[in-house]
Amino acid sequence: MFRVIFFAFLVYTVYGETNLFINGDFETTTYDGSDWYCQGNCKLTASTDSRSGQNSVLVTERNKLWKGAAQRLDLIGGERYKITAYVKLLQLNNNKQYQEIKLTMKCKNSAGKTVYFGFGTTPLVFPGEWFQVGGVHKTDEGSTDCRIYIATDVNTDYLLDDAEAIHIPVNDAWRDEAKQRIEELRKDNIRIRLSGDNVNTSMVHIQLQQTKMKFPLGSVMNADKIVDTEDASNLRYQQVFYENFEWGVLGNALKWKQMQPRVDKVIADKPLNAMLAMKEHGIKQRCHCAFWGVDDRVQDWVKQLDAESLKAAVFERINNVTALTDGMCEHWDVNNEMLHGDFYERSTKDITITPQMFSKMNQLDPDAALYLNDYNVLNNGITTVALKEAGQKFKDFGAPIGGIGVQGHMHGIDIPLMKARLDILEEAGLNVMITEFAINEEDDGIKAQNVEDTLTLFFSHPAVEGVLFWGFWDGRIWEPLAPLFNGPDVTPNAAGKVYQNIFHNEWRTRAYQTLLGEEPFEVRGFMGDYSLTVSYQGVTLATQTFSLTGSGQDVDIQLNGEPGSPSVSNIVTN
Repeated sequence: MFRVIFFAFLVYTVYGETNLFINGDFETTTYDGSDWYCQGNCKLTASTDSRSGQNSVLVTERNKLWKGAAQRLDLIGGERYKITAYVKLLQLNNNKQYQEIKLTMKCKNSAGKTVYFGFGTTPLVFPGEWFQVGGVHKTDEGSTDCRIYIATDVNTDYLLDDAEAIHIPVNDAWRDEAKQRIEELRKDNIRIRLSGDNVNTSMVHIQLQQTKMKFPLGSVMNADKIVDTEDASNLRYQQVFYENFEWGVLGNALKWKQMQPRVDKVIADKPLNAMLAMKEHGIKQRCHCAFWGVDDRVQDWVKQLDAESLKAAVFERINNVTALTDGMCEHWDVNNEMLHGDFYERSTKDITITPQMFSKMNQLDPDAALYLNDYNVLNNGITTVALKEAGQKFKDFGAPIGGIGVQGHMHGIDIPLMKARLDILEEAGLNVMITEFAINEEDDGIKAQNVEDTLTLFFSHPAVEGVLFWGFWDGRIWEPLAPLFNGPDVTPNAAGKVYQNIFHNEWRTRAYQTLLGEEPFEVRGFMGDYSLTVSYQGVTLATQTFSLTGSGQDVDIQLNGEPGSPSVSNIVTN
């Protein structure tokens, strides 16, 4: 700790938190080892090509991938930290249009052995632009003498600026704070009043019932099981889905490899019939996915195409699939997991191919919001910063991006880490959809608590717009420890009961009230769709539907008739 105290005058504050990097803004240009040093026989010099302020540091003469700017940090073992920095490549040297940058931590463990930990990886980095790298992680117990450094694919020169290392404390009051945010973010005011000649003499009863949530809660569905009418367990599967979810997504049937395994074979009826079945039940749909750039997810005939033929096939695929799904997709995953698979960039030799996919899909299906979708973002955190950077870059390039999809296959929940990672994603200024949510726990009680906690965190975060489970029934699910429902009767387990209570009760608004006179009835309700019923002595006088979306809702019930025999001439909502 002496080193931190000795150089305390160089430590500055970022967003109200103390930055543990000394000279993290690189405005001091000596680099004498008291702050930044060059790991290995490389060279650090000041540069006025900075992301902010007056200076950055230029790193040259690197002949090993691990050689570069580094600094020792006095981190505490078993604590959580956000560590990030901005890097600008000056060249590539690998005959590619891009490379990968890693922020790595090297520490001594409790046995005194050197261990390495990847704090964050940002792929698809091209020269001439600043890219952030890093992440949010918990250090291993007993870690000491930790050093942070930047590694690249090849021995290129780079600039480094705006480095920050921030301690993330545990917040024991997070649930109370989350509930307060939910009250502010997810609810709105409803004001109901009577008008007309008989408002002071006629009593009516109102019943307010929320019928849909604005916040999507849904699940992946199997295209065969959602339409099967023969198997009793599948019928029960459909019933439970329609009763407990409002959004759906097909797991495989819309993927290009499944829809067109050969150039001369297109399987369109399977996804179309499943989508039509969900549409008939009022289910909003997330379409997954137009492309998937991970090599083993690309069909062989596509791999054999040259660059120009591949581009032509990509645009033909977009034409065909958007025509098939016309008007049914609320969201589209465009190029799935592009941070982990660069087939299309590599094979077309065009780093802009995914933004081109976005533009073409937006042209043909302008009502669908288009998403990046990736993993190792929430529960792992290696690509949290990278996904945020991709979203920002797409916006900067003018690509019609509608949001960020975050896969959430989880085991061992750490709320402070997840909250900090969501905060990073929020910096992109895009909606965040939790697209593949699953809690994998053997213990039903632990799983139930984790489902409640993570859903509470998601619902309370301003960037998160919805959650889709990656399956709910053990008769059809990818991860065997994740189901909410079990057995041929599709019966809720402990986690399923927690979810059902959240979906049907905790995050729903119902109100019953007797109205007499002009005094309005006011209620703060969860945003979504509502049905209002007006009755007198058990007889329904009128019904009205409306949506609560964030700007408040006034409801004026206009009464006619004689005292003791009211009627409703109109219900005005605005």
